[in-house]
Amino acid sequence: MCGLLLAVACPAPAAAPLGESERHTVEVFKRVSPSVVSVANKALVSEFFGLQVYEVPQGLGSGFVWDKEGHIISNLHVVKGASSIEVRLKDGTNYLAEVAGIDPDTDLVVLKIKAPRDRLRPIPVGRSADLQVGQTAMAIGNPFGFDCS
Repeated sequence: MCGLLLAVACPAPAAAPLGESERHTVEVFKRVSPSVVSVANKALVSEFFGLQVYEVPQGLGSGFVWDKEGHIISNLHVVKGASSIEVRLKDGTNYLAEVAGIDPDTDLVVLKIKAPRDRLRPIPVGRSADLQVGQTAMAIGNPFGFDCS
């Protein structure tokens, strides 16, 4: 999701030992990154003086695997106006996606891909009732398909 983007560099391993907070962040990333996907939005465009119609990239975003049935959660603005939507999993495989549901008020979309269950890594979900005001929140995304693992 565009809103789930964490800008990171892919540096060589640090020589200095990581602090407790950094170790925790690295562990969170390792745990959830297999669930993160890249979402590509393609649109149909036609030549100005011709009858040719082309499918061109219109936008990129990020999302995450919700379940083993192939539901993907992303932002609605990422796929709005798309003639086709493609989801790229962490393992590099690509799947065409269909819109399964939208919520314009929260800018969310549920996509559906037909991928083998063993390729899908649903994101671990907690309970919002367990959260406390002031807790750290992390945003991890991969809208451009870059991978640091």
